[in-house]
Amino acid sequence: MGILESFGELPTHPLLVHFPIVLIPVALILAVLTVFWRRYQRGLSIALLITAVIGGGAGFLASESGEKLQHRLPNGHEELIRSHASYGDTAKVLCVLTVLLAIIYVAWIWRDKLRMGPGTAVGRFLSRGWVTVVLSVAIIGISAASTTWVILAGHSGATAAWQKTWNALPPAPPGGGEGG
Repeated sequence: MGILESFGELPTHPLLVHFPIVLIPVALILAVLTVFWRRYQRGLSIALLITAVIGGGAGFLASESGEKLQHRLPNGHEELIRSHASYGDTAKVLCVLTVLLAIIYVAWIWRDKLRMGPGTAVGRFLSRGWVTVVLSVAIIGISAASTTWVILAGHSGATAAWQKTWNALPPAPPGGGEGG
């Protein structure tokens, strides 16, 4: 068993999925703030990059570990599991695209420090107004798509894991809970 399959005696998939579930939506929020809050753009862009790399990398690893887990499950071909795997496959691609676009966007923000200033051919190209618009729309769009698919994958995974158990529990007591 490899690191993507288990950590100790636990499967890694349910451990890894929590990183993209939290960090990809945070990357979306940071992308929006970075695009619209110019005063703090450089600092926010570093936070965006770190969040996207960790969240996107974890999303990729979660998907890979999920594929390994699916092959070991006795019910790995049930509709709920297949639906979850499908969402996970799309989320994996979108997470990778989020990381790549975050790198490009942050490099664009820091172009003067990366020696891509207006005196260079690359700098002149990157200084065009439409490049700003395209990169801004792209980073928000891909982050939003990643967030959507990570949420869909997470919800479908939780449904696949818990639906039968949850439905088998006795009904909640009247009055909404314990000790009322």
